[in-house]
Amino acid sequence: MCPDTRKFITFAEQHRIVLNQILRQSTTPLSDGPFQVLVNHTRVLDFDVKRRYFRQELDKIEETNRREDIAIRVRREHVFEESFRELHRRSPEELKSRLYVIFEGEEGQDAGGLLREWYQIIAREIFNPHYALFTTTPGDKVTYVCNSFSHYNPNHLDYFKFVAELSLKLSMITNIWTVTFLDLSTNTS
Repeated sequence: MCPDTRKFITFAEQHRIVLNQILRQSTTPLSDGPFQVLVNHTRVLDFDVKRRYFRQELDKIEETNRREDIAIRVRREHVFEESFRELHRRSPEELKSRLYVIFEGEEGQDAGGLLREWYQIIAREIFNPHYALFTTTPGDKVTYVCNSFSHYNPNHLDYFKFVAELSLKLSMITNIWTVTFLDLSTNTS
């Protein structure tokens, strides 16, 4: 560390309260302004200032990573399988893009309503006994666990991965789904 930087950090530590007040009121991002040396010496920054800096950096990344929207073309009667095929062939980078849904044979623009409806249909289909992915726990009939017979479905591992990716995607864009993961490591079946 050069002597000038060391002096500045010592000064910043002595005047931490005032410095953080200045940074809270500044409209210039921390990494671009006169205090950019603090990016590498965050111990003098209060939590809310660090959080603001973090969000500014995320916004920069998001702006440079704008992606094209991904169309999901499905028939209502085959939503799960066709959605799986549409999304399974996509790279993880592509899956970060916004999705929009086209239900084959139907007119309509997806301004969010079709996507929401698609997520609701998918959520029901995930627990469809036909796929043998999940089953309710004995006793309460409202908690789902992995079905011990899922291996009878030849695509079960790919389907589980698909369900996990959908859950992650949905949790990133909205708060309409709450997913709880249970520790099943003690299950011997």
